[in-house]
Amino acid sequence: ILSDDLVLSSIVADATTRQNAVLEVFIADDDDGNLLNGTPHYAELQSASIQKGIPYPEVPDLVAFGQGCPSSIPTPAPTCPQVNASGGTLSNTLRDNEYCYLVNNSGSYEVTSFMIFSGTTTSGNVTVPAHIYLDNNGVPQANPVASTTIVVGSTPAFYTATFSQPVPVSGTYYLGFDTSSDNVYLSTLTSGASGVGFWRDPANGTPNWTQSGLIQRPSWVVSCQNTSNFLLASIGLVGTPELGATYQPQVTNAPPTTIALLASGLSDQIYQGLPLPIAIPGASGCDLLVSADILTATTTSAAGTASLPISVPNQPSLVGLEVFHQWVLGDLPANSLGFVVSDGGVVVIRL
Repeated sequence: ILSDDLVLSSIVADATTRQNAVLEVFIADDDDGNLLNGTPHYAELQSASIQKGIPYPEVPDLVAFGQGCPSSIPTPAPTCPQVNASGGTLSNTLRDNEYCYLVNNSGSYEVTSFMIFSGTTTSGNVTVPAHIYLDNNGVPQANPVASTTIVVGSTPAFYTATFSQPVPVSGTYYLGFDTSSDNVYLSTLTSGASGVGFWRDPANGTPNWTQSGLIQRPSWVVSCQNTSNFLLASIGLVGTPELGATYQPQVTNAPPTTIALLASGLSDQIYQGLPLPIAIPGASGCDLLVSADILTATTTSAAGTASLPISVPNQPSLVGLEVFHQWVLGDLPANSLGFVVSDGGVVVIRL
């Protein structure tokens, strides 16, 4: 009966492909509007999807939430990306399109400015728009997250785009250098390391970004800074929270060789009659994010990591149970309490 009800729901939703139909089945089974924490019959639907070889909405082993508070450990300076940082000889290519340049990046930091190698066909300066675009499945997003201008001179050289506020980035992003005025050269050299650019021309009927065949060896340098001056401890997970198995909440970016308490509970809403989060006295900016029903102790390594095993009983009634975790870490110089906390994390027990 359950199968009939859910499949009928997917038909009513007018799913046009098997994958979309499966998604509609999961949505129909959901009871709280959040597929990330599973559905009442997630295990059964997952098993059926795997057997049929159909993609389905996967629940992460751990979903992080909230934010930890700064420790006393300074954040290492980020490595700011660059390509052909010494410049070179321009290819002297002009186009009346908008261009941007791919920045391969796996870290998180703030962009304060970028320099790009170019020049103009004029005897004076030309001011052009400059932007930061975030990634949208391998191409720039339609709209920039930050904009400024670059004043480009006639001599081939690096010219700088400076943003009024630092621009937070995480993962791939793009440097927008709008040379559609057709009197500023594209940043591509006759020799050097390879790179990737994208173009679009909304005014002439090409609104979507397309990879450029002209941008082969761009030349640019990003200036960046950390989003925080001090490390924030981060929660993670090893293993899968499933019946009869053991999973391990872990912490990284923690103070080294110090006490580490794992707070675990069944709520992120209330603890001992008080609504969560709860500000921790003596530790400014540090909040308790989970009900600390159980505290388990260990110590961090010299690298600032720790983990603790949690065994899940093989009891079917536990399937779908949400368990919340947060790390509390000794750090005497950080504040008067001498402790900092990580972000929180929730796992959902599964078959």
